Parts: sequence; C-alpha cells; structure tokens
Amino acid sequence: MPRRSKPLVIAPLIPLLGIAGFLGVDRLQHTRYLVPFVVVWCLLFAALFVYIAARTLEARRVRGR
Repeated sequence: MPRRSKPLVIAPLIPLLGIAGFLGVDRLQHTRYLVPFVVVWCLLFAALFVYIAARTLEARRVRGR
C-alpha cells in the first residue's frame, strides 16, 4: 500500500497565511515594518509553494511506477 501524504496538515496553512498577510498589511500600513512584513510573508508563501510542488512531483513519480 502506498504511503499517504498529509495534505490536511499543509492545506490550512494556505488560507491562514493569506488572512495573516491581509490583516498584517492592514495593521502595518504607514509604518516602517510594512516592507519587512511583506517580504517575510512572500518568502513563506514561496516556501509553501515549493514544498507543495515537490510533494506533488514526488507523488507523481511514485504513482508512475
């Protein structure tokens, strides 16, 4: 039996990061912390995207056998 991935662990991070980003941008508007917050927020989304893409490619390779 193939090993199952854990999408339920990662899936809630997408909307949570989105909500945190929008609330953070709203709160940090017109402060000096806005730019660093947006940079970190984008890096977290990029890391999440890379992780999901890597898992997807790995799952495709496993199913292809």
